[in-house]
Amino acid sequence: MRAAKTTPEASETRETRHQLTDALASLEAIETMVQRVQANIKHALKPTPNAAFNPASNADLHRRLHRPGRPRRIDADPELRAFVLARIEVMTFEELAEAIAQQFPPERRIGKSAIHDWFHNARR
Repeated sequence: MRAAKTTPEASETRETRHQLTDALASLEAIETMVQRVQANIKHALKPTPNAAFNPASNADLHRRLHRPGRPRRIDADPELRAFVLARIEVMTFEELAEAIAQQFPPERRIGKSAIHDWFHNARR
């Protein structure tokens, strides 16, 4: 038997066909990965039974952060805010107001009702 002669055109055609087959296999692998990523994203976006989706919460936070008017004295004074946050869990509002009166000058002092109001609004 004689071996078939291969012409340069036939060799190029086989090489091109081989490259196209490899490219097709790569595309199929990419499609599989994209489908897995899409499935993972869809799964991550599904609400869990215990966590209700509440789009209003983001709007409430945005409104609270961009409210017109002056901010509360505690929010406007970083040193006072740090002082209050460091003691809010271990002191009553009245004790905290007294500690602020001892530590800060009169123009930076706040009363127990202002602390109470700030604390309850900050927890929302």
